Amino acid sequence: MKLMLKNSLFLLLVVGCAKQPVETSTNQSLMRFAGSNFTTTNSVCVDGIVVAMDSACVKPIEIYNGYPYVSIRCLEVKNKEVPWDQYNVIAVTNPEATPPPSAEIICADPAVRVFIQELPK
Repeated sequence: MKLMLKNSLFLLLVVGCAKQPVETSTNQSLMRFAGSNFTTTNSVCVDGIVVAMDSACVKPIEIYNGYPYVSIRCLEVKNKEVPWDQYNVIAVTNPEATPPPSAEIICADPAVRVFIQELPK
């Protein structure tokens, strides 16, 4: 079940990024959160998740930095079929750090490991 959840979220991430139309008629960038001054995190995992969440969220996403964890949250989504508001996404930047409690890894690259943690209902 957990593997299916991880695979589903990864598929949503990929499809969500590929599906977004590019609007060239406005001065607003494609990513409301990142804006025109977007600076990559040097992590394909984190950049992809930020883009997907930013596209799906009604309100700007929230990012809390507390070494070695970076927490990324979406408080409200546009489409209830996209579950970003049901999870806390946690990026772990230190390879020595232990994974967050009750979290499942969904992505990893040389810079970071990314976990999801279901929020209490």
